Amino acid sequence: MIKSKELVRLYRLQIGRFSYAEMDCIKSIENIITRHGGRSDLVGSNWWARYELKNLRPLTERSQLYDGCAVLKTLLPGQPGYNLPSRYRNHVDQIDYNHIGLGTDDGRILDSTRYGQRSDGSWTRNGPGWSTAKIGTNSWDIIADFPPDMVDYSDRGKAPDYQPPEVIPMEYAQVYAESGSTVRLRKSASTKATAIANVPVGASVGVLAKQGAWWQISYAGKTGWMMTEFLRPGDAQGGTAPPGDNITLTISKSAAQALFDALKGVI
Repeated sequence: MIKSKELVRLYRLQIGRFSYAEMDCIKSIENIITRHGGRSDLVGSNWWARYELKNLRPLTERSQLYDGCAVLKTLLPGQPGYNLPSRYRNHVDQIDYNHIGLGTDDGRILDSTRYGQRSDGSWTRNGPGWSTAKIGTNSWDIIADFPPDMVDYSDRGKAPDYQPPEVIPMEYAQVYAESGSTVRLRKSASTKATAIANVPVGASVGVLAKQGAWWQISYAGKTGWMMTEFLRPGDAQGGTAPPGDNITLTISKSAAQALFDALKGVI
């Protein structure tokens, strides 16, 4: 793990030392994070936006920036330059996160790019530096946090002024397995992805999204992906959902009598 201000300091040291081919936008950041114990299953701004970064929200002004925040450029389907990699063709999120940078307390965005080629073959900007592009639609328009196991923001004067909204599951499910006591929760929808938790069989989980043979679920404060073969329809209390529209209630005899009396004349 690396402190947020140290991440910015080390990035600034890269400016002028590498070409874009040696340090592109995500590699210039990932290279520092992995040297300090961070790990990612894949290097790419679209991958990091979907599976690594946390608390993605709109960026509208430079005052939102802080040391060590992630900043992204995005394009929507149909917009010029949209080129979402084929691996995300069936993903629920079809935004093309095509560029990533690093925010600073002084309102700058550090990134790696090539702005234009001169007649002698050199580039006006070739490699890590800071961006002069605007903040807003079709430019720098998303801000996010690196996960806590990669970047520690405690060295900032104040914590990021964003509290993620409560994620409300679209439905609930119960973890199931024919053998074993736990099922792995993975960082992304792949059996090769890093396992981030072992979820007990029988546990109730919230379903956030569905993607083919994988469901994105939440459990004990963690969000990840699990194969549908290990999930059964369930409820928030951990029970399996009954078939059809029928439900069974277990109540005391006196409560049953009171319910019967209350419903007289209604049914």
